[in-house]
Amino acid sequence: MSTGGLVLLSEQLDSGDERAQLQALSALSQLSAEPVQAHAIVENGCLTSTLQLLEHPNQELRAYAAITFGSLRSAGALTPSE
Repeated sequence: MSTGGLVLLSEQLDSGDERAQLQALSALSQLSAEPVQAHAIVENGCLTSTLQLLEHPNQELRAYAAITFGSLRSAGALTPSE
């Protein structure tokens, strides 16, 4: 995925629109399984929003955020402090 696509996904995460957030997290959960993509996701600012969505009232959003975060960790895209 291009950097522009990740920026768009990051914007969707911050949009406040649950449908857009769910679509973005669904895509990120799949992309984050690939180490190169996982690093790009973190570098393009998606991590903070993903972490914030772990506390969202919508259970499905929380689940996708957790999957994405887990994949980012497994792919080695996060430093120990993250």
